[in-house]
Amino acid sequence: MRKSIKSATRKSRERGASSLEFVGTFIGLLLATLVVIQLGIAGWAIMHVTDATRDGARLTAIGHNGELFISSRLPNSIAITRIECSSNTTEARCVVRAKVPSLLPQVSFGEFTRTVTMPQLH
Repeated sequence: MRKSIKSATRKSRERGASSLEFVGTFIGLLLATLVVIQLGIAGWAIMHVTDATRDGARLTAIGHNGELFISSRLPNSIAITRIECSSNTTEARCVVRAKVPSLLPQVSFGEFTRTVTMPQLH
């Protein structure tokens, strides 16, 4: 009889423990998922800015307006803070600075810069 009283007391003390474990695990998995999604968004933005900067430098090297091309090529979800293309007799250079898009609007992850230099093709 004593054994059943002890096990009943232990079960009443452990009631709700699995719920707390579930909540803790769920919050951890949710945070890990948000981090993976944020890294994917940042990588996507960096890839697009890098490609557009490279193509803009190529156009600048052959005498076209690389800045206009870059601004028209990038999606509106990427906030561009600076686009600058220049050329001289030997090379063309484009610099693009953009904010890292964030999954949560209240959180800022800063900015990144991509610089591409191409040889002049005259």
